[in-house]
Amino acid sequence: MTPSLRRWFISCAAAVLTLFAILPLSRFSTWLPQPSPSSPLLPSTERPIPRLVWKDIPQRYPVTSIIPLPSGAPVTIPQIQYDFEPETYEQKTERQARLNAVRESFLHSWEGYKKHAWLQDEVTPISGSYNNEFGGWGATLVDTLDTLWIMGLKKEFVVAVAAVKKIDFTTSPLQTVNLFETTIRYLGGFLSAYDVSGGKYPVLLDKAIELGEMLYRSFDTPNRMPVTQWDWKNGALGGPQEASSQVLVAEIGSLTLEFTRLARLSRDHKFYDAIQRITDVFEQQQNHTRIPGMWPVMVDARTQDFTRDRTFTFGAQQQHIMLGGLTQQYRHMYEAAIDAAKEHLFFRPLNPKNQDMLLSGSAKRNSANNIKLDPQGQHLSCFTGGMLAIAAKIFERDYDLEVARRLVDGCIWAYDSTPTGIMPESFHVVPCRDPVDCDWDDVKWYAGVMDQQEYRHYIMTLEKKQWAKNFIAKRKLPPGFSDIEDGRYILRLLDTAWRMFKAIENHTKTEIAYAAINDVTQTKPDHVDSMESFWTAETLKYFYLIFSEPDVISLDEYVLLSGLRNRVQDDYSLGVDKTLDQAAERCQKRVRNLENEPQHTMERLRSLLRRHSSSYEPLDGGSIGPDGERIEVGDEKHFSWIEYSIFFLLGIAMLWAWNMFLAAGPYFQHRFESNDWIFTNFQSAELSVSTIANLGSVLVLTKLQARASYPKRIIASLVINIITFTLLAMSTRLFMKASAGGYFAFLMLMVFAASLATGLCQNGVFAYVSGFGQGEYTQAIMTGQAVAGVLPCIAQIVSVLSVRNGDSSQPHHEPDGPPPVPSTAAFSYFLTATGISFLTLLAFLYLANRHRAQSSFKRAVETLDTADEAADIERKAVPLLTLLSKLRWLAAAVFLTFAITMFFPVFTQKIYSVRDSQSGPRLLQPASFIPLAFLWWNTGDLFGRLLTAIPALSLVKKPKVVFVLSVTRVLFIPLYLLCNIRGHGAKINSDVFYLLVVQLLFGTTNGFLGSTCMMGAGEWVEAEEREAAGGFMGLCLVAGLTVGSLLSFFAA
Repeated sequence: MTPSLRRWFISCAAAVLTLFAILPLSRFSTWLPQPSPSSPLLPSTERPIPRLVWKDIPQRYPVTSIIPLPSGAPVTIPQIQYDFEPETYEQKTERQARLNAVRESFLHSWEGYKKHAWLQDEVTPISGSYNNEFGGWGATLVDTLDTLWIMGLKKEFVVAVAAVKKIDFTTSPLQTVNLFETTIRYLGGFLSAYDVSGGKYPVLLDKAIELGEMLYRSFDTPNRMPVTQWDWKNGALGGPQEASSQVLVAEIGSLTLEFTRLARLSRDHKFYDAIQRITDVFEQQQNHTRIPGMWPVMVDARTQDFTRDRTFTFGAQQQHIMLGGLTQQYRHMYEAAIDAAKEHLFFRPLNPKNQDMLLSGSAKRNSANNIKLDPQGQHLSCFTGGMLAIAAKIFERDYDLEVARRLVDGCIWAYDSTPTGIMPESFHVVPCRDPVDCDWDDVKWYAGVMDQQEYRHYIMTLEKKQWAKNFIAKRKLPPGFSDIEDGRYILRLLDTAWRMFKAIENHTKTEIAYAAINDVTQTKPDHVDSMESFWTAETLKYFYLIFSEPDVISLDEYVLLSGLRNRVQDDYSLGVDKTLDQAAERCQKRVRNLENEPQHTMERLRSLLRRHSSSYEPLDGGSIGPDGERIEVGDEKHFSWIEYSIFFLLGIAMLWAWNMFLAAGPYFQHRFESNDWIFTNFQSAELSVSTIANLGSVLVLTKLQARASYPKRIIASLVINIITFTLLAMSTRLFMKASAGGYFAFLMLMVFAASLATGLCQNGVFAYVSGFGQGEYTQAIMTGQAVAGVLPCIAQIVSVLSVRNGDSSQPHHEPDGPPPVPSTAAFSYFLTATGISFLTLLAFLYLANRHRAQSSFKRAVETLDTADEAADIERKAVPLLTLLSKLRWLAAAVFLTFAITMFFPVFTQKIYSVRDSQSGPRLLQPASFIPLAFLWWNTGDLFGRLLTAIPALSLVKKPKVVFVLSVTRVLFIPLYLLCNIRGHGAKINSDVFYLLVVQLLFGTTNGFLGSTCMMGAGEWVEAEEREAAGGFMGLCLVAGLTVGSLLSFFAA
């Protein structure tokens, strides 16, 4: 073996041994207790929740005898769907134009949600942020699944289904879960999407069952009545729980259809048993309330007393169709309730055109035992007309069809009466004292307004008639209205047609999506920064159905109820869906198509009781396969030493090139000693070309994130490094006679190529590792980067010291010139970089194939319709401004940290030992002392990165503190001026001060703060944004390097 090859072998062996000697240290955090990022958020005083499997949690009050689903041959139910007449060409053209307009509105809303709130509950359509008020599990996404299918948006549906696997129902940022909202938005969303898509996507049913098991725990009370505002953590820990004594009837009575359908599809009768026990209580007490036949607004679920409250609204259930008519229980309950409602709740409002219409109010039995009507109209009560029409058909009560029509007309009138053409959420009108004698009269209107205000204890100081006129003008009341309590329009169900759709389009559309408005009596109302999930899940879906072909969703195949929508004909079990409030044009002759769920009348009251939380816990899941495809990660994520080691090696390769150029400074000094300008500025030129090229590549790559193949980027970067350092090694033998200017140009070209490789590697590795869901792997990369600073220094020192002073290959040394570095040492040094890059390439190819084999990508393809659909799933492109708003402190900190860091190479290249270079040890001569100084700095950097593994020192949750500490690092720069710069003498005559106090501490702060920033980024964004966040933080890091390198010219 030749001396040069022997020295190269020794250098490689030293590097590899150092790598594996340091490797176990970077994993010492596995021996320390660490919080899992996917663990439930628990106060420190609570017991920790183990890995949750909801179905395995034992019940405190187990059911001894389960009520099964009714069995037998289903009863024939009369036809509901209207037999529409063929349309003319003109009618079809107009209908399709309107259909397309609705579809475009939906796409505008959906794109806004995808861009600003993907996998969050709701998008805020003005600020471009999101809300998480419904568990933080992506309410809009799940709630809208069936709309995507119905509108034929297959690709969007497939992407959404793939995202569903990321939802983790073992945790929530909210302390309590609203049972009703979770049931209608999530459980209903999963079941309906599963049914309308023909059961082709099993993950939807799997998620429905998983959620059903969770919600079933809320029924684990002494009397099996559910906890509607449920402390899920207490339930998970098996703590005692009890139903509330004050429960809105809608919350406890609106779960039947979802749980019944789940029981049928899962073949688990316990879900039906849970809601049937509630229904039995409703039936037993229906005729014992203060208004027999109706249930009060509030009930006592703790004592099962549903009779005490004095305020009543209309409520009934549509379970009769769901159970195929096998039980008459729901029919009897409905008929008793509707008769009472027709007597006490439905009333004719006074109106200028004397229209014969009805509204549904509420009633109260006072202490004198008198029943008093409260003529309050609510937007949510507009389902009533559709419900009566459906019931009139299935229960053969044809005489109720006229009542249904008049109720629909009443809601249309409420829409047409406002300046915006949109019905308010809540309002009062003047009821006709005699339904027959109901001619318009201003005096009657004024009297009704005054009566309403007296009822609210207003004090009138003006003459009554004038006072009423002033009040009407002040409140901008439409004729017939006595007050508008809630003038907002929250994007809700509409029994309207095209003009209603256009009114909403004109008044609620924003640049991002659609917003609520605060006052329908204003011609230009202000927007409210809210778009609830039912806008895409209900309102736009039913607009679309209004203008679509009748057979898209047939009322004889689907039960349509507010809060859920599912398939119908499955044995005798029918599905469920949301309200279909028809347009004015169709309501007149197609009233049988309208339906809704009665319990939603009091949803307005429920909204006042919702609990809000600004906290957010990221959801797990999602990765990128070897081909750049998104793959789904299973619930269990296991740590692998093999994968950890490969990511560690990738971290080394990522910064090896940059550190190689820094540590090779003495060699380049000798090559440029003939040109003073190049000799003085080549280090800063290296840094500038490197960081500018790196920044440019990262910027371009970040913009191309949507279709990025991160594995291909990593492979390309390693191949470029292999070529670059092979050429550099060859230059130490072939270009020895090149001029300083020629070699400088060659060096800058090599620096540019290596920087391009670094940009590819940084962008690819940080994004690729994010998909594994293992924080330790990110730490491995950061530790590897630090080792990449240590090993080149060791290799350079070994290369210099391994060459004897008398080696003939050593170049001639001028007394006043820089200390020489033998070309043989430089050859071995650069060839070592080639070897490291080649080894990393082989390791990554193994990792890519291993990850492909172990991933659930094949199962995801089976879950999707075809492999082609899986290939169509695109990575979400997250705007940089969105990431900046969420990561501003960490982004600024990582920028400043590395901008300040870029000053150290310039000083390190120029600071010599305070010992005499001629008489001192070879290690303290500049050729080896400069790499030694780099070694101390990079050792500190490595130590700082390892410190982040100690939980007690973690600052991931304190981004502002990290930012402040990054600013204070600027104090290290003046310390360099105290050292022996260019051998001109030191203010503090000590190598220990320079190596330990300046270099080691400066490097330690860089490693600790830099790693904290990179590791903490994933804590402040949602799961779908983690890959983009990794790339963004890499961009900020490179930007800091770029600015620092440009400023380093002044230091030079």
